[in-house]
Amino acid sequence: MASERFMKLPEDKKEKIIAAAMHEYCNEPLEAVSINRIIKEAGISRGSFYTYFEDKQDLLCFLGEVMRKTHDEVIKDCVRKANGDFFAAMDLFLDACLKHLRETKIFRFQKNVAIHANINPMHAFEHNSSEREKHMALAEWIYENADISRLCVKDAGEMLALMMCCYMNLMIAVVEICQRPENAGPVMEDYRLRMRFVKEGALKHE
Repeated sequence: MASERFMKLPEDKKEKIIAAAMHEYCNEPLEAVSINRIIKEAGISRGSFYTYFEDKQDLLCFLGEVMRKTHDEVIKDCVRKANGDFFAAMDLFLDACLKHLRETKIFRFQKNVAIHANINPMHAFEHNSSEREKHMALAEWIYENADISRLCVKDAGEMLALMMCCYMNLMIAVVEICQRPENAGPVMEDYRLRMRFVKEGALKHE
Protein backbone atom coordinates (compact mmCIF):
# COMPACT_ATOMS: atom_id res chain seq x y z
CA MET A 1 0.00 0.00 0.00
CA ALA A 2 0.97 3.66 -0.27
CA SER A 3 3.72 4.82 2.09
CA GLU A 4 3.24 7.44 4.78
CA ARG A 5 5.33 9.79 2.65
CA PHE A 6 2.84 9.47 -0.22
CA MET A 7 -0.11 10.09 2.11
CA LYS A 8 1.51 13.33 3.32
CA LEU A 9 1.87 14.74 -0.20
CA PRO A 10 -0.29 17.74 -1.17
CA GLU A 11 -3.68 16.59 -2.45
CA ASP A 12 -3.10 17.92 -5.97
CA LYS A 13 0.15 15.96 -6.29
CA LYS A 14 -1.44 12.76 -4.94
CA GLU A 15 -4.33 13.14 -7.36
CA LYS A 16 -1.93 13.63 -10.27
CA ILE A 17 -0.04 10.42 -9.41
CA ILE A 18 -3.27 8.48 -8.92
CA ALA A 19 -4.63 9.78 -12.24
CA ALA A 20 -1.43 8.78 -14.06
CA ALA A 21 -1.46 5.31 -12.49
CA MET A 22 -5.17 4.85 -13.18
CA HIS A 23 -4.68 5.87 -16.82
CA GLU A 24 -1.93 3.29 -17.22
CA TYR A 25 -3.88 0.49 -15.55
CA CYS A 26 -7.01 1.36 -17.53
CA ASN A 27 -5.28 1.14 -20.89
CA GLU A 28 -2.63 -1.55 -20.61
CA PRO A 29 -2.66 -5.29 -19.80
CA LEU A 30 -1.30 -5.74 -16.28
CA GLU A 31 1.97 -7.27 -17.46
CA ALA A 32 2.54 -4.30 -19.79
CA VAL A 33 2.02 -1.58 -17.17
CA SER A 34 5.04 0.73 -17.23
CA ILE A 35 6.36 2.60 -14.22
CA ASN A 36 8.28 4.82 -16.65
CA ARG A 37 5.07 5.97 -18.33
CA ILE A 38 3.40 6.55 -14.97
CA ILE A 39 6.20 8.70 -13.57
CA LYS A 40 6.50 10.66 -16.83
CA GLU A 41 2.79 11.48 -16.85
CA ALA A 42 2.78 12.24 -13.11
CA GLY A 43 5.89 14.40 -13.34
CA ILE A 44 7.85 12.60 -10.63
CA SER A 45 11.20 10.81 -10.56
CA ARG A 46 11.66 7.05 -10.46
CA GLY A 47 13.30 7.42 -7.07
CA SER A 48 10.27 9.28 -5.74
CA PHE A 49 7.95 6.57 -7.03
CA TYR A 50 9.79 3.94 -4.99
CA THR A 51 9.47 6.04 -1.84
CA TYR A 52 5.70 6.01 -2.38
CA PHE A 53 5.17 2.40 -3.52
CA GLU A 54 7.23 -0.78 -3.31
CA ASP A 55 6.47 -1.89 -6.87
CA LYS A 56 3.70 -2.18 -9.46
CA GLN A 57 1.81 -4.73 -7.35
CA ASP A 58 1.86 -2.39 -4.37
CA LEU A 59 0.50 0.39 -6.58
CA LEU A 60 -2.21 -1.93 -7.91
CA CYS A 61 -3.29 -2.78 -4.35
CA PHE A 62 -3.50 0.92 -3.55
CA LEU A 63 -5.67 1.60 -6.61
CA GLY A 64 -7.87 -1.32 -5.57
CA GLU A 65 -8.38 0.36 -2.20
CA VAL A 66 -9.32 3.62 -3.95
CA MET A 67 -11.83 1.62 -5.98
CA ARG A 68 -13.26 -0.06 -2.86
CA LYS A 69 -13.90 3.29 -1.19
CA THR A 70 -15.62 4.54 -4.34
CA HIS A 71 -17.80 1.41 -4.41
CA ASP A 72 -18.80 1.94 -0.79
CA GLU A 73 -19.97 5.47 -1.51
CA VAL A 74 -21.91 4.32 -4.59
CA ILE A 75 -23.62 1.57 -2.56
CA LYS A 76 -24.63 4.07 0.12
CA ASP A 77 -26.05 6.37 -2.54
CA CYS A 78 -28.01 3.44 -4.01
CA VAL A 79 -29.49 2.61 -0.59
CA ARG A 80 -30.64 6.21 -0.26
CA LYS A 81 -32.12 6.26 -3.78
CA ALA A 82 -33.95 2.98 -3.09
CA ASN A 83 -35.46 4.46 0.09
CA GLY A 84 -33.79 1.77 2.16
CA ASP A 85 -34.92 -1.21 0.03
CA PHE A 86 -31.79 -3.35 0.20
CA PHE A 87 -32.42 -5.56 -2.83
CA ALA A 88 -33.55 -2.64 -4.96
CA ALA A 89 -30.32 -0.91 -3.91
CA MET A 90 -28.28 -3.91 -5.09
CA ASP A 91 -29.98 -3.73 -8.49
CA LEU A 92 -29.22 -0.01 -8.66
CA PHE A 93 -25.62 -0.71 -7.71
CA LEU A 94 -25.29 -3.25 -10.54
CA ASP A 95 -26.73 -0.70 -12.98
CA ALA A 96 -24.28 1.91 -11.66
CA CYS A 97 -21.31 -0.42 -12.05
CA LEU A 98 -22.20 -1.28 -15.63
CA LYS A 99 -22.86 2.38 -16.47
CA HIS A 100 -19.64 3.61 -14.87
CA LEU A 101 -17.60 0.92 -16.60
CA ARG A 102 -18.22 2.91 -19.75
CA GLU A 103 -17.94 6.39 -18.27
CA THR A 104 -15.35 6.69 -15.50
CA LYS A 105 -11.71 5.79 -15.02
CA ILE A 106 -12.23 4.03 -11.72
CA PHE A 107 -14.55 1.50 -13.31
CA ARG A 108 -12.49 1.19 -16.50
CA PHE A 109 -9.68 0.19 -14.17
CA GLN A 110 -11.90 -2.54 -12.73
CA LYS A 111 -12.84 -3.69 -16.22
CA ASN A 112 -9.23 -3.88 -17.37
CA VAL A 113 -8.20 -5.83 -14.28
CA ALA A 114 -11.14 -8.20 -14.74
CA ILE A 115 -10.26 -8.86 -18.37
CA HIS A 116 -6.50 -9.21 -18.08
CA ALA A 117 -6.05 -10.71 -14.61
CA ASN A 118 -8.51 -13.59 -15.05
CA ILE A 119 -10.14 -12.31 -11.88
CA ASN A 120 -12.10 -14.66 -9.62
CA PRO A 121 -15.19 -12.80 -8.35
CA MET A 122 -15.26 -15.02 -5.28
CA HIS A 123 -12.13 -13.22 -4.06
CA ALA A 124 -14.11 -10.00 -3.62
CA PHE A 125 -14.06 -10.52 0.15
CA GLU A 126 -10.65 -11.49 1.48
CA HIS A 127 -10.60 -13.51 4.68
CA ASN A 128 -8.34 -11.36 6.79
CA SER A 129 -9.11 -9.09 9.71
CA SER A 130 -8.21 -5.84 7.94
CA GLU A 131 -10.48 -6.48 4.95
CA ARG A 132 -13.28 -7.78 7.16
CA GLU A 133 -13.21 -4.61 9.24
CA LYS A 134 -13.64 -2.49 6.11
CA HIS A 135 -16.59 -4.57 4.90
CA MET A 136 -18.10 -4.62 8.39
CA ALA A 137 -18.04 -0.83 8.49
CA LEU A 138 -20.17 -0.74 5.33
CA ALA A 139 -22.45 -3.49 6.67
CA GLU A 140 -23.02 -1.49 9.85
CA TRP A 141 -23.93 1.58 7.79
CA ILE A 142 -26.39 -0.42 5.68
CA TYR A 143 -27.91 -2.07 8.78
CA GLU A 144 -28.52 1.36 10.29
CA ASN A 145 -29.80 3.04 7.12
CA ALA A 146 -31.66 0.34 5.16
CA ASP A 147 -35.19 -0.85 5.84
CA ILE A 148 -34.50 -4.13 7.65
CA SER A 149 -38.13 -4.78 8.62
CA ARG A 150 -38.48 -7.40 5.84
CA LEU A 151 -35.00 -8.87 6.18
CA CYS A 152 -34.02 -11.83 8.32
CA VAL A 153 -31.00 -10.08 9.78
CA LYS A 154 -30.65 -9.35 13.48
CA ASP A 155 -27.37 -7.41 13.51
CA ALA A 156 -24.61 -5.95 11.34
CA GLY A 157 -22.79 -9.30 11.24
CA GLU A 158 -25.76 -10.96 9.58
CA MET A 159 -26.14 -7.97 7.29
CA LEU A 160 -22.53 -8.51 6.24
CA ALA A 161 -23.31 -12.15 5.38
CA LEU A 162 -26.30 -11.08 3.26
CA MET A 163 -24.26 -8.30 1.68
CA MET A 164 -21.52 -10.79 0.76
CA CYS A 165 -23.99 -13.11 -0.95
CA CYS A 166 -25.46 -10.28 -2.99
CA TYR A 167 -22.14 -8.62 -3.75
CA MET A 168 -20.54 -11.85 -4.97
CA ASN A 169 -23.56 -12.48 -7.19
CA LEU A 170 -23.29 -8.95 -8.52
CA MET A 171 -19.54 -9.14 -9.11
CA ILE A 172 -19.94 -12.40 -11.03
CA ALA A 173 -22.30 -10.58 -13.38
CA VAL A 174 -20.04 -7.53 -13.73
CA VAL A 175 -16.92 -9.60 -14.46
CA GLU A 176 -18.71 -11.86 -16.94
CA ILE A 177 -20.10 -8.85 -18.80
CA CYS A 178 -16.65 -7.24 -18.79
CA GLN A 179 -15.09 -10.36 -20.26
CA ARG A 180 -17.93 -11.25 -22.66
CA PRO A 181 -20.16 -8.20 -23.28
CA GLU A 182 -22.00 -10.01 -26.06
CA ASN A 183 -23.48 -12.33 -23.40
CA ALA A 184 -24.96 -9.54 -21.29
CA GLY A 185 -28.55 -10.77 -21.72
CA PRO A 186 -28.02 -14.33 -20.44
CA VAL A 187 -25.66 -13.05 -17.73
CA MET A 188 -28.37 -10.73 -16.40
CA GLU A 189 -30.93 -13.55 -16.46
CA ASP A 190 -28.57 -15.69 -14.37
CA TYR A 191 -28.00 -12.75 -12.01
CA ARG A 192 -31.74 -12.31 -11.46
CA LEU A 193 -32.22 -16.04 -10.89
CA ARG A 194 -29.43 -16.20 -8.31
CA MET A 195 -30.77 -13.08 -6.61
CA ARG A 196 -34.25 -14.62 -6.45
CA PHE A 197 -32.85 -17.58 -4.53
CA VAL A 198 -31.07 -15.20 -2.15
CA LYS A 199 -34.30 -13.29 -1.56
CA GLU A 200 -36.76 -16.19 -1.39
CA GLY A 201 -34.59 -19.17 -0.43
CA ALA A 202 -34.36 -22.57 -2.08
CA LEU A 203 -36.70 -24.44 0.25
CA LYS A 204 -40.39 -24.74 -0.48
CA HIS A 205 -42.59 -22.92 2.01
CA GLU A 206 -44.94 -25.23 3.90
